[in-house]
Amino acid sequence: MALTTNGKNYIAQNFGISNCFVSTGLSWTAVANDDSTVTESGGTASIVARLVTTSVYKRIDLTSPIIGSYTYAALKQANDNTDVTLTDAQWIAANDGTPSEESQYCFICEVPICSFQVV
Repeated sequence: MALTTNGKNYIAQNFGISNCFVSTGLSWTAVANDDSTVTESGGTASIVARLVTTSVYKRIDLTSPIIGSYTYAALKQANDNTDVTLTDAQWIAANDGTPSEESQYCFICEVPICSFQVV
């Protein structure tokens, strides 16, 4: 796995709900390199899987509940300039709280201390 703590926290904050990895509840448009689009819904791991597939997708436009455009380059930069892979997306899926007995990765920030927690 190539995810750094900074990368996990970026993913939880930008591709999660309430700063936690999730398996469902997000909607986005995946924009392919040829500018064709597909509207999808799902969870944190699915978004990361689209972003790391740079041969197909150039960006993800989140539409609900978070709104914003994200690229693989930004994800890699947030991950301390370390590549993020499909194996990392699998790790995220294994830590998104589904099924309920599975751990869920969350970024917790209570000023002045921010940390991560697997609940």
